Amino acid sequence: MWKLLAFGGILFILFGACQEEQVESLSLPYHFVEFVQYSPECAVDSTKCAVFKAAYPNFDSADADVKDQINNSIMEYLLQLLSDQPEAKPDQQSLQEVANDFFRDYQEFSFGGFDMPWELYCSSEVTYANEKLFSVSLNSYRFTGGAHPNTFTSMFNFDLDGGRLLSVDDIVVDYEAFKKIAEEIFRFERQIDPEVPLQEAGFFMESFQLSTNFAFTSEGIKLYYNPYEIAPYAAGITEIIIPYSRLAGVLKSRYLPQLS
Repeated sequence: MWKLLAFGGILFILFGACQEEQVESLSLPYHFVEFVQYSPECAVDSTKCAVFKAAYPNFDSADADVKDQINNSIMEYLLQLLSDQPEAKPDQQSLQEVANDFFRDYQEFSFGGFDMPWELYCSSEVTYANEKLFSVSLNSYRFTGGAHPNTFTSMFNFDLDGGRLLSVDDIVVDYEAFKKIAEEIFRFERQIDPEVPLQEAGFFMESFQLSTNFAFTSEGIKLYYNPYEIAPYAAGITEIIIPYSRLAGVLKSRYLPQLS
């Protein structure tokens, strides 16, 4: 296997079937693409090499403008998520270039006598899809030594009428009502009384802050906070799921699923 990798280097795997998620039927389907590459050292010793993997959805719309808008946005954010230089212009990069930079950094690191494998992965999940919406979660995992790996998740929601990327303001009728419901769920699940400042409960924020990192799911709107954003690393990720049943009159009717 390693001999094959030494000659090939790059594997592209196209998945024609839709991801098995509990999402509504999507009239405009998508497929997954996986990019995998190994540093040359892997052909000699798999415990002393670097591995780069990225899997992402490719939207297959009959409307070329919509397809390009969504796919270009996903690739732009994917490159930013995986690159050590997120400020670099995405149109000057490719997954191959990001992988090359990662392997170059590894080789410089290993020349110092540090024989430790490096890993950079990005998995993805279509959290929700129907004829109006397409929600995607990009999840990165980076280990380059140290006490623990670094993980980061970014979520994106597209309106299929034009492929526009949606913000919280775009999907709600009443922002303050949405924030209030989110805080009620946040405090209830963590057993924090309404009058207690969140800093006293171990969070970085004194008052509740609504995350801009969100996704539609089959259960409701998921709000996501990465490690270090509102709590120490040891606390892990922080998630809030707001059920659609609580969002009648708060979420715009276009984005509110028909509840049985």
